[in-house]
Amino acid sequence: MLRRRLTDDRFDPASVWIAVNEGNRTVTEHIDRGAVGWIAIEPDDASTPTEPEESDTEVLSLHELLQQRNESNAVDQWPYLIHCTRERIGAWPDQSEQAYCEEILLLARRIDDDAIDVLRRIVQSERLIASANITRGSHRVICFSERPVEALTSKRVFRSHLGRWDYEPFGIAIRKTLAKTLGLRPVIYGDDADFQALPQDQQPFFQNKGTRNDWTQEREWRGLGDLDLSLIAADDAFIFVDSVAAAQRLAPQSRWPIVVLCV
Repeated sequence: MLRRRLTDDRFDPASVWIAVNEGNRTVTEHIDRGAVGWIAIEPDDASTPTEPEESDTEVLSLHELLQQRNESNAVDQWPYLIHCTRERIGAWPDQSEQAYCEEILLLARRIDDDAIDVLRRIVQSERLIASANITRGSHRVICFSERPVEALTSKRVFRSHLGRWDYEPFGIAIRKTLAKTLGLRPVIYGDDADFQALPQDQQPFFQNKGTRNDWTQEREWRGLGDLDLSLIAADDAFIFVDSVAAAQRLAPQSRWPIVVLCV
């Protein structure tokens, strides 16, 4: 796209500003065609390893956490709701298209963040941002499952029609009793006729039970709007990841304990 713009007589080449850094291998080519070197970004020094930050955050197994809290992993006694994160492709839910494009230009790199990056943003901001992608209409919701976390992530399935896994082994678990006080509630499963019969204020909580897939097995809960995680104490939630290395990346930012899953 840059080459086409710089060779198009309808545009002044100087209208193209380009980030200048070692990772941009085509910067000289574009500047030779008239682009303006816009900003210099210091390259990462990969030759100098950085020491992990000190953290008091506990990193432990699920068994250890449940033992500490005198809780059970059994399906009928599981006390948490689970929110899994996944790779971000495109703008954040609370980010405008313009801000996303500016981010691409400033960083001059691919900025699709993986599931750990998304989880780190949630931990740092202490907020879950709602989205209207899964509801009929414009209602923004956040989604959870009441299935035990290991049962949820160990049985994950790649959804070819979506081009992604249904669940990833990264996310946050919130105590169910607290979630209820914050406005979360189970979804209403049914068919199109059931949806049409619902009062308008209940329609954001509707989920089609499915024909090819049985979505009732997800045991989904939803809440309207963003969820303020600053309201949730350290002993009412935990973060979960797939490895000790991922836990160490998140520990300096997390005030909740971090569970490493056996996946």
